[in-house]
Amino acid sequence: MEAMEADAARMEDSAPAQSAHLYETMSRHLADSNFPGHAEQMRRRQASAARAAGEAQASFAILADLAVKKIHSGSTDSRFPERDFGDLAVEIGGAAQAKYAVLSAIADWYGRGTRLSDTIPALEELVAAREPDAGLLCCLVLEQAVVDN
Repeated sequence: MEAMEADAARMEDSAPAQSAHLYETMSRHLADSNFPGHAEQMRRRQASAARAAGEAQASFAILADLAVKKIHSGSTDSRFPERDFGDLAVEIGGAAQAKYAVLSAIADWYGRGTRLSDTIPALEELVAAREPDAGLLCCLVLEQAVVDN
């Protein structure tokens, strides 16, 4: 595993797509071996390498998946650790921007409460785009709205 990680790190500049693939392989192996924290770290590296390879949508998808998992974990930390997540959403636009807006509002609920004026239009865009996480995100926003009364 260490050799594979060293190879992936060495290829980040010269062959970022191959590096991303190696990080993905390591992430799966670590998750299957019950090392979720280490698997998450490899997913973050995979997202970074994918973006370096010009695969903005793949990078965004990885970071969005990590954000959903963070929310599901019950984390009350409203900050996403990935600096590039919002930038990627803007770069890609459309449903990615809407998904980022909803995920940000959900994650920041503990600090700012429900922001239905932001989330409802974004959720409508996600539903129209047939975003696979749209139903889940709708339920999470509804749950927060009920709690906020």
